[in-house]
Amino acid sequence: MNASNRFRSSLPFRVGRLSLLVMSIAFLFGADSFGQAVSKRFDLLPSRAIYPDAWSALNIYDPDHYCTVGTDANDADILAKGNFRAVYYDFFHTGWPDWAGMAWEYADHIMTQVNNNFHGNPPPYIILNELTSSWANNATYRQWAIQVCYRLKTQHGRNVVMLSQFPTAANNAADWQQLANNCTYIGIECYLSGQEIKDNSYSTSWCQSKYQASKNSYTGVGIAASKLMLVEHFGHTDSSAGWGRAGLTQLSNWQLAIQRRSAGSKNVGFAAFMSYGWGLNDGMNPPASSVTACAQTYGNVDPF
Repeated sequence: MNASNRFRSSLPFRVGRLSLLVMSIAFLFGADSFGQAVSKRFDLLPSRAIYPDAWSALNIYDPDHYCTVGTDANDADILAKGNFRAVYYDFFHTGWPDWAGMAWEYADHIMTQVNNNFHGNPPPYIILNELTSSWANNATYRQWAIQVCYRLKTQHGRNVVMLSQFPTAANNAADWQQLANNCTYIGIECYLSGQEIKDNSYSTSWCQSKYQASKNSYTGVGIAASKLMLVEHFGHTDSSAGWGRAGLTQLSNWQLAIQRRSAGSKNVGFAAFMSYGWGLNDGMNPPASSVTACAQTYGNVDPF
């Protein structure tokens, strides 16, 4: 059930259409009055050819819901649901060092590829995957990444979302701030795996504490909370992974872990949320029905 339907069904009295419209608008734009729902929700959709039912389970209407895709192949169905599109660019992490010293040229290269994939009509949000480990110890790389985002923002008019593989931010505060100034969101990959959630008794408070520590580290280097997106991994990974399902035998246990970490992230309160890895299921090779069941579990939780 989407967020607006949950709100409408909870009204203890009948209201006229105009009153309902006004209250619905208040829900969309006054999240502080209704808990800590995120302003925007992004879902990186899996291959529709491989997981058609999971794709449909994620392409459900929610206010400010962005279906994140690499091409415009499924625009009609996304827009028909009332959802928005966002661009997923998976290759930012491979741009360095080949494009070192050519940050603006690399930004233009990204937009050439994006325009080709969206036939000249790309949506404004672009998610870049991802900062590499060089961010921690290479000042030249940090300035290069900042300049790419600057060019995408100022020359190409993009709302840039930079994914960060660092669950916590430390050091280089000035560079983190410059990066955030040129991005709409910094997407924190704070992955809590199904196995470690099980090891912590499926505790919502444990999940909340991990997410809170991650958020605090980013605000601690001077990034505004309004710039912070939480990214979580939903792949059916095996026990060797520190993210996603991580080998949980029972599907129901993985679904419970999804519910508990969703509750934890809501309690922390991030500006946005992104679900990632729906198609990364090689570890356990689950039937498509299992991927769909988890997408439905995710879709039925309260807003993040």
